[in-house]
Amino acid sequence: MHMKNWIQSDHCKSRAHCFACRNDDRFRASILRAGLTETRDFECPEGAEIGRTENLPTRKMGLGDIIEKVAKPFAKAMKLDCLDANNDLKPQSPCARRRDALNRIGRQI
Repeated sequence: MHMKNWIQSDHCKSRAHCFACRNDDRFRASILRAGLTETRDFECPEGAEIGRTENLPTRKMGLGDIIEKVAKPFAKAMKLDCLDANNDLKPQSPCARRRDALNRIGRQI
């Protein structure tokens, strides 16, 4: 599944990437390279400014997030392909899709 617009994606709406999105130029550049936005320094739908480190939007941990915290050390030890160089889940990996699905299920309960 290829997302066409970052700010409409589950990844952006989850508020899990706010700190990286607003404070890491390389993160925003990767979103631009992936074709998910037209400009690197796009506006945040939550109003967070680039370079802002305080009072960023946050999210509650969902079931998928909790499982990710438990499973990530195993994925790292097993050198699974779902983790990037920073040991974060790759957004389109099967592991990230499962985490996001579990988070959506938890919101419906």
